[in-house]
Amino acid sequence: MAQPPPKRHKPAAAPHQQTHVDEIAALDAQLAPLKGQAQDELERKRGEMERRHAEERAALGQEQAELDGRIAPLQAQRDRLGGYLQLVARDMWPAFRIHGWSPADGDVCDSPLTLLEAARQRLAIAGIGNARLGAASGLSSDIAGVVGRHIRGFDLFAEGAKLEKHGQAAGIARQQFRPRQLPAAGEEPEATGFLLDGNRAFDGVYRLQPDMEHEGWPVLRNANGTYCYRHRYTCPKHYTREDRWQLNHELAPDTHFCQAHLRSDQGALPVGEAQVLQGGVGDPDADDPGTEMYATITLLATEAEVVAAERGFEDGRRQQEAEARSTHAAALDEERKQADAQRQAGRVALHRICGSPSTSSSVSAVSVEHQIAFGHDFESFGSPACRVLTRGFYEVTLVHFYNDEQTILPEDWAGPGPPGGCAQFGWANGIFERHLLEFLGQGVGDDMHSWAIDGGRRKKWHCGSHAFGDLWAQGDVLGFAADCENGRILFARNGVWSTPFEGIEPARMAGLYPALSGEATLEVHVNFGDREFVHGPPDASFLSMHAIGEQPAETSSSSGGG
Repeated sequence: MAQPPPKRHKPAAAPHQQTHVDEIAALDAQLAPLKGQAQDELERKRGEMERRHAEERAALGQEQAELDGRIAPLQAQRDRLGGYLQLVARDMWPAFRIHGWSPADGDVCDSPLTLLEAARQRLAIAGIGNARLGAASGLSSDIAGVVGRHIRGFDLFAEGAKLEKHGQAAGIARQQFRPRQLPAAGEEPEATGFLLDGNRAFDGVYRLQPDMEHEGWPVLRNANGTYCYRHRYTCPKHYTREDRWQLNHELAPDTHFCQAHLRSDQGALPVGEAQVLQGGVGDPDADDPGTEMYATITLLATEAEVVAAERGFEDGRRQQEAEARSTHAAALDEERKQADAQRQAGRVALHRICGSPSTSSSVSAVSVEHQIAFGHDFESFGSPACRVLTRGFYEVTLVHFYNDEQTILPEDWAGPGPPGGCAQFGWANGIFERHLLEFLGQGVGDDMHSWAIDGGRRKKWHCGSHAFGDLWAQGDVLGFAADCENGRILFARNGVWSTPFEGIEPARMAGLYPALSGEATLEVHVNFGDREFVHGPPDASFLSMHAIGEQPAETSSSSGGG
């Protein structure tokens, strides 16, 4: 029987090996906290260094920004004055040659001059000194002339570049508005410009805008915001080029559309009396060049002239406003007298309800017999105190009238122009004239509070226009009837009745009164029934406005004339 292998016993550790293990364990125990403390300290120092580095970078950045801020204006100033150095750089020695010296003399300087040193010597020799052209300097050299003009507010080099780029015509225009006295160093040039007088739409003092040149051409502007600028346009229709100065409420030199313009082929703005202003958009492609207007244009070459002209213009404007207020008050007083005269004659008062009494013919337009002569302004007349509650009627006879399709004036017409114009006759409610005052140029039928017939253009009007009826002619008798009970408005030409408006809400027809709008020497005779009608109402249920009469003033919405 085989014997099992003998058991192997683990040798016991030698005493000195056990000691080593114990020492290593003890060292590890000592190193562990030391490593943690060292790492923490290193991290702290690293963080501190990074913080100081960030602060130092921020401080350096701030110093750099402050330095840049100090350098930028100085560099900009140096760049503005650098034109003279360009002159010096072309020829370093003209100053010496003025006095008969030359660089070959050898004893002029021990070393080559720098650009600035040459410039300083040129300035000194030219007698400019202290950056100002001295009155005692009599040199006519490039030094005295060029440098002096540059220092006194005129950059010859910049002007030369503009002449080369934009041409002589623009240079003439710039010269036209250059101050007579160039400024001293560091001072702004005096204001210049021109005074336009004689046209209310464009009158005023136009000041030069130095920072708004367009392609080398000067731009000017008045206190009302109207610009004056140069425009060049080649008309493809007529194959012609048109050079002109445009007047416009916005600066748009790249388009020919403007409020008015002056033709000028020579570059300079035309000045003097009776200068022709072409009104309208002034489209060179159009066969109609626009309305011709006239004005006086006066150049203002000094600040004193500009200020005096502005002061005089403002004083004149105040005087005109005062005169206009006085005229307006007198015209309103005259209208009240006319309305009172109509009432004293036993008639319903017919008076202006919209339009300017100071400029329109309404000052003397309505006679006691209710004959209206309309002026050139589109104005409205009515009788707001005489209101229809059920059914009402009135007639209008066309004394002078001119429709859109007439080409021959009536033989008995002796007026200065066509005897008619826009005519919108009909009815309005109590809101009409208050609403209308907010919309200049509108009349009866142009809003939701009025209804009108227009036989000059064959239209009916209520919040816009629609085709209706036949053309009216001088001598026609027109009938206007309002049926508030059934929401209808009826119309007749020479006794033939039609119904242009129906289905109207009764609330909107409450308090209708006669209202007529017209312009351009249109003349009519209104009959409210205080005399016999030519044709009469649709039937006997319609009362004349004379029979209805005026209601108490406190319930009327009348805006003028009592």
